[in-house]
Amino acid sequence: MPLNRRTIEAKSEIRRHLSSIEKKHITPGRSSILEATFRLLASGGYASISMRNVAKSVDLKPSSIYSHFPNGRDEIIVEALRWNYHSWGTELLDSIDKTDNAHEVWDRLVDVYVRRQLTIPYHDIWDMLWSMDQISEFLPAACRDELGSWLKMLHNLISSIIIDMGFVHNEQSAHLVISILDSVTSWCGWSGKEEDLAHHVQTANTITRMILQRHDVFEVPPKIMPAFADAMGPAER
Repeated sequence: MPLNRRTIEAKSEIRRHLSSIEKKHITPGRSSILEATFRLLASGGYASISMRNVAKSVDLKPSSIYSHFPNGRDEIIVEALRWNYHSWGTELLDSIDKTDNAHEVWDRLVDVYVRRQLTIPYHDIWDMLWSMDQISEFLPAACRDELGSWLKMLHNLISSIIIDMGFVHNEQSAHLVISILDSVTSWCGWSGKEEDLAHHVQTANTITRMILQRHDVFEVPPKIMPAFADAMGPAER
């Protein structure tokens, strides 16, 4: 099945956004520092990020780090989050741009998603920081808005591809599919061996397609709630 206009526009929106932040924020000098920042986050958590630790991890003086990130630790965290989703989005577009068939696009999306989630621990750190911010709001408001916009663009693309594949779109199903892909490290039991990755990609593909085929799974039959209420005792109501 070919891609419809909505999917093409969703891809273009992501491409424009990634291009704009690359020109403003993603430079070769910064990239190595940001990658090191995520390595520190993965090994030592949020508290491990300091200008001294980041400088040591890339064999630079702290003053050199400040030349790239004059606003210090908070700026590095924000830029690291931006760098991570830029890398992920760029690889995704590079892969799905190679076909106009919706089912093949889905296969490629799941492949990139699962392989990166399993082989790059930064993704789980990104998800963790985003989830933490939803509770404590420690990120700058502008950063929170940007990350929220990115997730909305990604969700829009995924929803459009689902429709292109011929499935009945359901917001809850789309959210569940994304949750399955985001949490693949927690349920797939990857051995850490490269040769096993293809199996986990296929498993994730099968699971997500099963969910999409059952678009009625979130529909509540009208008789369920009254029946449930009748089964409850007076003290429970």
